[in-house]
Amino acid sequence: MSLMQTAAQIWRDFVTDGVPSSGRAKPKKADIRAWGTRIETFVQSLGANAAVYLTRSELYGDLSRPDKTLAWVMQDPTVVYNGIYQKNGGPGAGAWTRVADLPYSFIVATDTGDGTPNEIEAVSSLPISQSALVWMTVGEPNTTTTVTVSFNGDTPLHIKTNSGNDPEPGGLVGTIMGIKDGSLFRLVSDQASAAVLASAEAAVDLAEAWAQGIAPGGPGTYSSKQWADQGVAARDDTLASEGRAQDLVDAAQAAFTGFPNGTVFDEGYEGPYDGPTYFNTDEGYE
Repeated sequence: MSLMQTAAQIWRDFVTDGVPSSGRAKPKKADIRAWGTRIETFVQSLGANAAVYLTRSELYGDLSRPDKTLAWVMQDPTVVYNGIYQKNGGPGAGAWTRVADLPYSFIVATDTGDGTPNEIEAVSSLPISQSALVWMTVGEPNTTTTVTVSFNGDTPLHIKTNSGNDPEPGGLVGTIMGIKDGSLFRLVSDQASAAVLASAEAAVDLAEAWAQGIAPGGPGTYSSKQWADQGVAARDDTLASEGRAQDLVDAAQAAFTGFPNGTVFDEGYEGPYDGPTYFNTDEGYE
């Protein structure tokens, strides 16, 4: 087990991070104890041997500290410069190296409004890390399921729900909370309840419309009611056709009234269509 595991790694949601089908992850107590011991040791060392600077330039200008001294940079305008540094080298020599994020468990970010509802631009006074929960109020609800957020001009992170799904349109509204997880910004909640409710209500309305036959799914598609209506119409057409056919039969039979059964015609034409021969048996010629 690596002592460098982060809280996000130890308490990840799934056995394979980001893959729901791998099953729910169960944090190992050994990993939790190791992580906690590392944090405790780190905090104790800060109290015993640490200095605080407002900006990184102030820190870099002070090389009087002894080797292995730890220092905090708290309010540098360049957000990524804030953090914990370690001095490498004796007094008057060496250099400072950034070794960790400031131990804040909570970071407030602000939607600047410079992006779009689906490409959010946000700023914070501290660098966004995988060990801190981020609280952010979005300016406008998202309109698609593909949404990104960029903190302090960094590479955009794809926003996912806690279970790894894309957020529903309109699901990101008001205040949201999440954690940076690699290239993702994973929400604490699985999905905003308002969006889920709206989606369910829309599905109910669509099902009702289909049942009533007023919302077909496109050319050639029909609801069960529409298919039933077509069947009734086809039956009615068939009955009407049968009635017309019977009328023709009756008319034909009426036209031949007066001809005894078994008789033949006395007069007519016979032969090919292009040269028929006239015959009249009553007059004795063909």
